[in-house]
Amino acid sequence: MKLIDRVKRQRGKCRHSSNPTPPKIDFTVLNAPLSVVFQFIDTKALVSRVSHCNKQFHSVSKNANAWLYSKCLVNIQSMDRFECPLEHLPMLRRLNLFNRDYTPPTNLNFLAKDLEFVPQLNALELISFYSHLQDNLENSYYTGFNSLIQNLKVLPVLHTLDLVGVVDDTGCVLLAVSLKHCPLLTYLNLRKNKISSHGCRVLAKNLKYIPELLILNLNMNGIGDMGCCSLAENLQFIPLLHTLVLWQNDIGEVGCRSLAKHLKHVAHLSILYLGHNRISDAGSTALADALQFLPRLCILHLDRTDMGEVGCRALAENFKYIPELHTLTLSGNHIENAGCYALAANLKFISRLEQLELSENWISKLGRFALTQNIHLLPQLKSFQL
Repeated sequence: MKLIDRVKRQRGKCRHSSNPTPPKIDFTVLNAPLSVVFQFIDTKALVSRVSHCNKQFHSVSKNANAWLYSKCLVNIQSMDRFECPLEHLPMLRRLNLFNRDYTPPTNLNFLAKDLEFVPQLNALELISFYSHLQDNLENSYYTGFNSLIQNLKVLPVLHTLDLVGVVDDTGCVLLAVSLKHCPLLTYLNLRKNKISSHGCRVLAKNLKYIPELLILNLNMNGIGDMGCCSLAENLQFIPLLHTLVLWQNDIGEVGCRSLAKHLKHVAHLSILYLGHNRISDAGSTALADALQFLPRLCILHLDRTDMGEVGCRALAENFKYIPELHTLTLSGNHIENAGCYALAANLKFISRLEQLELSENWISKLGRFALTQNIHLLPQLKSFQL
């Protein structure tokens, strides 16, 4: 820990100095492998500064010697154009790239080809700062990232993959094909992309190649009912899944019914996000009936799902199957007093609940009173919105 503190102080000198002359960074004093140092300091900025005080380093450029002394790097995070040839980073394990332009980096083709030089890479993060503008981005924007996605097949030990705001249906299909070569993948984050039912169907059919998957995030795409059905039918191939995020995906009653039918294949599921999907009372009821197969569920988000009295009562009556639940979000629905009475009567089954959100519903003073009267059944409650 002392070593880490000293590294962080060195980083502070780089970032907070008002002196235009780059400060000297003494690596001999650190007495540590660079792999430790670069875990805490932005690589590109640091190397460009170190070049002024240490002849062993050179400013970042296309010159092969620029990274000659960085062969022990294991973790790189780049906020700008990444220009380091991967062939000079044989020990690289984690690569985080952030794109801050409306166009993809022009060097992605070269980076894709260089992936073969880092077969031991186990974590890759590619994030676009403009993912919130995905509807306004042209198809050519996503095409720029496809070469990199297609070459993921050369990373056999990859276990963490973040692709945020850089994947459309074509990219999703390419990713699905690459999954055959990434059997150790445990974390797949595809939030804020432009994946429709077509891309999701292909992806779902290839889940059988990543049986160790633990986390799947498809937040803010557009997979719809058809995509959700395909995903549900293939849950049997990822039985270890414990987190499923399908928030805001145009999923309706049909998709939710199919998902509920197949949740029995993922008994380890502990986190489920289905908010901002119009699953209605019918979908909510089907999901409630499936809770008997999810004894480890601890986080359930069903906000803005068009849930009404029927769905809320069904959910409450099945609380007895999810005693580990500690977060329940039902805000922005059509729950009235009858649903609130059902919730109040069944709070005793979820005594570990820490967060309960029921704001923006149609609950009157009578319903509020019934719920607050039984709130003492939740001794661990920290957040309550009604």
